[in-house]
Amino acid sequence: MQNSLHRLSRVQSTEQAKGLSSSNTAVGLAEEFSFLARYLGDTRFGAAVQDFLLEAASSKVKSFPDFMAVRFNAWSEIGELARLERSFKHAEGAKDETGGKLRLHASAELLAFTQNTTSIWSCLVCSEVPPRPYKLDQPQHIVVWQQDQMPRFRILGDEEAKDLAAFQRRPSQKSPYFRGWVEAGLVLELPK
Repeated sequence: MQNSLHRLSRVQSTEQAKGLSSSNTAVGLAEEFSFLARYLGDTRFGAAVQDFLLEAASSKVKSFPDFMAVRFNAWSEIGELARLERSFKHAEGAKDETGGKLRLHASAELLAFTQNTTSIWSCLVCSEVPPRPYKLDQPQHIVVWQQDQMPRFRILGDEEAKDLAAFQRRPSQKSPYFRGWVEAGLVLELPK
């Protein structure tokens, strides 16, 4: 990782001259996506970041996770890992206030994965060797959010994922999962 940061920092002056934000610099991306960098290795990650920065400067690509999904389309877990890591960073910095409305926490993001991405992620977080990627029989739905100032994720069954997506569109207390969402800090309840 240190080699990756050192090599990527050499292109930072060019990036600053182009007016790229710190989250879209080589060093910023290496720090924001440190688990993805570990998974890919210094050489592959560094080359992908440099290509992304070239495309980002010409406005051809919207986000690093989208870029990674296209660049590594034969390895779906890479784009999924980038989306998951971005969601964790979003949840980590999210601020939320109740505001008197029934709604999802501001950090909440619903994701669906086709690969064993959550298993790979969990191993990377624990500094363990990740399993080989494989395609799941059916998509795995997860939610990422901030609970007690810490980013979390939870795997959802199909029914709960549908209920949570419906809640996101139109908040209501009808779901059998509602109480659990409130207790987990995923849903902010109306003040009594």
